[in-house]
Amino acid sequence: MVKAEMFPAHVRALGVGLGYALANSAFGGTAPLIYEAAKKHDHVGLFAVYVTIAVGVSLAVYVFGLRNRRDTYLDREQART
Repeated sequence: MVKAEMFPAHVRALGVGLGYALANSAFGGTAPLIYEAAKKHDHVGLFAVYVTIAVGVSLAVYVFGLRNRRDTYLDREQART
């Protein structure tokens, strides 16, 4: 809910869905391909490393990259009332 409130109502679906869709495509879309390649070459452990790195990158983005550094649309809208 908080993430949805970061965007004005007219672009809310795009704002919330775009990041989810891109991450799902990049990591979820490549996971079966990478798993099958790792399995074919008997390196399934490397697939676990890939998944761990993907989760770590995602965590780092959430912790360090998504800080509210300025007033958002919601802050300005609430100031008017």
